[in-house]
Amino acid sequence: LIFSLCLSCTRDVVEVRAWGLDAHRNIARVASEQSGQLLCSRWSAALSNEQTIARLRQLVTEPDEIRLQVERPRHFNNADDPHRDRDVPIWSADYERGVVSWALYNHTMLVQEYLEPFCNSLSPTTSDETVLAFVLNHTETLLRSLAYVCHYTGDSCQPLHATRNYDGQLTGNRGIHSVFESRLVSRYEQDLFPLIALRQARVLSDPFAVTETSVYSGLEQVHLILEADDRARVVDPQRGDAYYASLFESLRPLLLARLTRSVQTTVDVWATALVRAGCCSPDELPVVDVDEIDSQGSGDSSWTASLGAVLGFAALAGSLGAVLGAGFAVMAMQARRSRNRYSSRFLDAPHFEQLIDEVVNLEEDAVELDSVELEEIHRPEAGG
Repeated sequence: LIFSLCLSCTRDVVEVRAWGLDAHRNIARVASEQSGQLLCSRWSAALSNEQTIARLRQLVTEPDEIRLQVERPRHFNNADDPHRDRDVPIWSADYERGVVSWALYNHTMLVQEYLEPFCNSLSPTTSDETVLAFVLNHTETLLRSLAYVCHYTGDSCQPLHATRNYDGQLTGNRGIHSVFESRLVSRYEQDLFPLIALRQARVLSDPFAVTETSVYSGLEQVHLILEADDRARVVDPQRGDAYYASLFESLRPLLLARLTRSVQTTVDVWATALVRAGCCSPDELPVVDVDEIDSQGSGDSSWTASLGAVLGFAALAGSLGAVLGAGFAVMAMQARRSRNRYSSRFLDAPHFEQLIDEVVNLEEDAVELDSVELEEIHRPEAGG
C-alpha cells in the first residue's frame, strides 16, 4: 500500500503550530509547577521538580519540529468538516481532516504503558528520590510522551485548530493564526500565565471525549477571534501596537480561558495515566465523565460536544518512492505493518522508536527537494 508523505513540505507552518513555541513551553511549565499541589504526593514532587520542568519545556515543542506530512493532521481537527468514521486510516480523507484527539489519546496510553512496570514494583517505603530518578532516567520515553500529551492538549484547545478557516483565509482575516497564537500571547505573556489557576486534578473516564469537547468548544469561539481582528484592523490596519492593544482587550478573557483549559486538561490527562498505571490510588483523585466537566468548572464555559470511543495509534513505516502528478513531486512511503491505521491499538515503545529510526533513515536517503516547488497539499472537502 502506497501513501503520500511529503518529507520537505513548503506548506505554511501555521497549520502545524498551536500557541507558538513559547506558549507551549509556558503551558508545560505551569502544568508541571502546579501539578505539585494537584496530583498524588509522590508523583507531584517528581513532576514539579526543576529538572523535570526543564526537560518537559525542551520536549514539548518537538511535534512542531517534525517536518513530515503524516504529522501535520495530528495538530488539528476540523470540527466544521467532521469525520465520517472514527476508524481513520492515514491515507483517508478523514485523516486529512485532523486527528489531534487520536494523537493525544495515543500518547496518554504510552505514558500509562511506560509507567505500569515501575509502579507495580513500588512499595510504601519507595522514596520520592527513587521516583524522580525514574522519571529523569526515562527522558526518551516517559518524559517525551508526557510532553507530547501537553503539546497535543494545547493544540486541541486552540480555536483556530478546530476549523478549515484556520488562518482566516476564507473570511479576509489572513494571518490571524500566528497573530492569535504566537504574537499576541508573546506580547501579553505576563498578563496571562501568572493568572492561570487550576483546580484539583481529576481522572478522566474518557480522555478522547474530553479532547473532542475542547475542539468543538473552540470552534464555537472562532467567530469571536475573527470579529476582534476585524475591529482591531479598523484601529490599526498595519497590525502595529494599536492593533494588538485592541485585539488583546477584546480577546483577553478568551485567551486566558483557553490557556487555562490547556494547562488543566494536561494535568488531568497526566493524572488519568498515573491512576490507570497504578501509580496513584483512585481514592486520591476524583473520576469524572465528560458530561460532568461543565458543572465542576472547566476554565471555559462552552464545552459542547461529547464523543465516545477511543481509538489508538497508527503503526506506519515504509520504503521511499517518488510520486509525480499534476506538475508537482511528493515523496511516498510503502506501509510495512499490518495495521497502518488508527485503531484500538497503539504503538508500544520499541515500535515507536523503530518508526522514528525508519523516518530518519528515509529523510537521510530522500532526494534533494529544496529545488522542487511543491504545490500546497489539498485538504479534501467533506465526503472527499
